[in-house]
Amino acid sequence: MSGVAYKAGTREPIPFVTIGVLHTPNGTVTNVNGVFSISVKETDTLVFSSVGYKKLTVRVDFSDTNIFLEEEITALEEVKVIAHRKGEKNSLGDTKAKTIMIAGGSNQYAKLFTNPRNQTGVLETITLCVEQPYKDQKFNAVLLLHIYTNDSGMPGKDILEKNVAMQLSKREKKISLNLASLEITFPPEGFFIGIDFIGYYNEHGAFIPYGRKNSPVKIYVQFTDAKTSDTFEKFFGTSWSTVDLVSRDGRRTPLAAKFGITVSY
Repeated sequence: MSGVAYKAGTREPIPFVTIGVLHTPNGTVTNVNGVFSISVKETDTLVFSSVGYKKLTVRVDFSDTNIFLEEEITALEEVKVIAHRKGEKNSLGDTKAKTIMIAGGSNQYAKLFTNPRNQTGVLETITLCVEQPYKDQKFNAVLLLHIYTNDSGMPGKDILEKNVAMQLSKREKKISLNLASLEITFPPEGFFIGIDFIGYYNEHGAFIPYGRKNSPVKIYVQFTDAKTSDTFEKFFGTSWSTVDLVSRDGRRTPLAAKFGITVSY
């Protein structure tokens, strides 16, 4: 099935829409022109999601492959804060901890950041520790950033209003982003920082959506040990699950992604 994802009410294509086959790890991402192609059956259900748009769930319909997503109207106070607050800065996360495992396989990861002060702060920067395992990797991977609400310890609604895409240089292992200009609230209940591996740019500069099979580009996440499970993973149409290290006798040890943030109060 091939088609185009458009902004509802217009013919404006939407790039980087994540498309998952419900209850399966199968999926894809629209390219920069909103075009997608995915292998499906008539009985499948597709889930379309993109930053700034309402999630859309539809049954496969080979007769109409144009998809229209409605914009998500977000209350200003949900994501905005007192502008340009310049108080004390706190660094949170595990970027300096010892790496005990490097793992991939899922295309989406999210790490919970609890708020130690239990008061509203401002997100300043984000740091992500990753790995690109192919030594001869020729292409530049692309990640999308997500910031999810803390929904009773699980990733909830994405509060970003627009796509924040990161193009990694070859062999890059640490990504740092300054997001102070977006004035994003760090609420008392904390939030999740997430990444979504969506594809890569080939040698001709064309964006190629990520697929599970035969991809020349892979992104792994660096993990350290954790007292409690704070990092979750998923693949396209599946549900979030914790990232754990499982021993041969079945014991599960929680792991934490080596993500970090700085917050001002």
